[in-house]
Amino acid sequence: MMKSFYSFLVLLLTCVIVNAQNITQVEYFIDTDPGYGSATNVPVTPAAALNDLTFNVPLASVSNGFHTLYVRVKNANNKWSIVQNRPFVKLALAVNINRVEYFLDTDPGYGNGISVPFTAGTSLTDLTFNVPLTAVTDGLHTLYVRVRDSNNKWSLVQNRTLVKIPAAPNIVQVEYFVDTDPGLGNGISVPFTPAPVVTDLNFSVNVSALSNGNHKLYVRVKNALGRWSTTLNQDFSVCNLTAPVANAATNVTTTGFTANWNAVAGATSYEVQASGDDFVNFSTATTTDLFVNAISMPANTVIKYRVRAIGATCTSIFSNIISVTTLPKQNQTIAFEPIADKTLGGSSFTLGASASSGLAVSYTAGNGKVTVSGNTVTLVSAGRTSITANQSGDAAFNAATPVSQSFCVKPAKPTISIGTQHAETIVLTSNATTGNQWFKNGVAISGSTATSLTVNEPAIYQVRVTVDDCVSELSNEVPIVITGIEPNSLTNAMLYPNPVESELYLTGVEVLLESKVTDLAGREHTIEFKQNGNGYQANVTGLTTGMYVVLVRDAQAIKHIRFTKK
Repeated sequence: MMKSFYSFLVLLLTCVIVNAQNITQVEYFIDTDPGYGSATNVPVTPAAALNDLTFNVPLASVSNGFHTLYVRVKNANNKWSIVQNRPFVKLALAVNINRVEYFLDTDPGYGNGISVPFTAGTSLTDLTFNVPLTAVTDGLHTLYVRVRDSNNKWSLVQNRTLVKIPAAPNIVQVEYFVDTDPGLGNGISVPFTPAPVVTDLNFSVNVSALSNGNHKLYVRVKNALGRWSTTLNQDFSVCNLTAPVANAATNVTTTGFTANWNAVAGATSYEVQASGDDFVNFSTATTTDLFVNAISMPANTVIKYRVRAIGATCTSIFSNIISVTTLPKQNQTIAFEPIADKTLGGSSFTLGASASSGLAVSYTAGNGKVTVSGNTVTLVSAGRTSITANQSGDAAFNAATPVSQSFCVKPAKPTISIGTQHAETIVLTSNATTGNQWFKNGVAISGSTATSLTVNEPAIYQVRVTVDDCVSELSNEVPIVITGIEPNSLTNAMLYPNPVESELYLTGVEVLLESKVTDLAGREHTIEFKQNGNGYQANVTGLTTGMYVVLVRDAQAIKHIRFTKK
């Protein structure tokens, strides 16, 4: 094949001038030096050194063939460098290939070879053609190929050596022998149809006379020329143990079954294989029993098993294959009793849900008002919450439908603190910041839901707290007693000093039959009035600072007298 092309040359030039003077001029010429400064100029930016300078060299007027490109530079001191040169070749432009021919062994002359059909072009790749060899003698030959272009120029001749092999003679005999060679032609003949090539030949080998154990089978063939092939061999084993008979599976469950088979005389154990993909993959068990329990199988799946007997010296072939389908997964339910309402501050409690499968139940809390660890619930804050019992299933059971139980964490029983006890009005305060409802004499006070309640009349007060729909117990009763002074009873009875610090005196009472000291919250205090001359005297140092009321009774009247303890 002939191929022409036009080549551009790119020149890389590096020049270093002594004393680092700027390079001010670059010029080149081809083949013949026209003299310094008279060659073709290359535009450059003056610099102390030129690196990687690239420029184009027009070759249109240059003839085809070998040439030399010369380059030199001049510095600012008008000094020229040594001339650098590079040889190059200008090739003719490519033309179409218009003929391909070949010949064998002897050249018939240009244009007289055997023509090869093809599509003309400037190049040929992957051209394939047939070479008839019918008239060619058997043996070694050389194939030659050449091409011609539209300028009537021939390429160099390419060649390849080939060998024509005689037609293969028919194979006329196939024989085999086991272990010991009886000699060529003395093996056991195998029936077949003679042909140059024999493939996929199947035949039976009688092994009834062979001992148990390992043996080697040899096979060879002879052709019509009387020549024998090399002998091929294959190892095999003989075992006179019969294969077990596998029986139907029993005890079939969602995750397994029992594989069964009959006994084999001479067997010392049995190997069982179980597979879900026709024994591409399988699990194996070895046992001396006539059964094996297959476990950890997938539910509702077809499993196949087979068995073979193992003897002292050999192993039988496999039994028939038994197919068994494991049961589908069973459904299960969760029994979860309702949870009684709890009171915040109470102890943790345990849950007792159970699954019909017997599998363990897990729990999740519906919100942060409780926490669940295992089956233990801890109360965190008041309000309605829920706990869900779950069972996700396993190889034998489907997941159960979750069961939820809702219950209240009731607010803790509130407490009431009393402020400014001895003033004309009293402020009651709940320890709960929200959700309060105040009660007076057991009846809810409409609109009284703040943390504090101001009271100015005697009664029994309580408070209750609600979060969501969860209601606490009523607080302890707080009795409030606000008394006035009866003007017509014991008119002259009086207390002094008032305010008092330690000793309190009562006058204007002839015979004191009863006295009782209470604070404005209605709480009674033990204070004893003792007769002192014409009056009575009591020590009140044990009272706290505040306002109190003394009930005084004689044989005719009752009077309430206020005093203040300093």
